[in-house]
Amino acid sequence: MVKSGKVRPRTQAERMFISANGLPDRPHTQAARRVLAKRGIDWKMGKRIKGFKGHGYPEIDPKTGIEKRR
Repeated sequence: MVKSGKVRPRTQAERMFISANGLPDRPHTQAARRVLAKRGIDWKMGKRIKGFKGHGYPEIDPKTGIEKRR
C-alpha cells in the first residue's frame, strides 16, 4: 500500500511510540521508552514533556501513533 501511495510509511518517532507501548518486559519496549524520554516525549501520552529543552520533535497522537500536524 505504501508503494501504491495509499498510505505513507511511519516515521521513526511513530514507530518508537508504538514500540514503547508494548510489553514492559521486552528489551525493545524499554529501549523505545528511553529514546522517547531522551527526545522529550512522554511514551504514555505521546505529548511533549513540560519544560524539556531539547530537540524539536512533533507531538504524537496516542490513539493513532501518528504525528500531529500544526
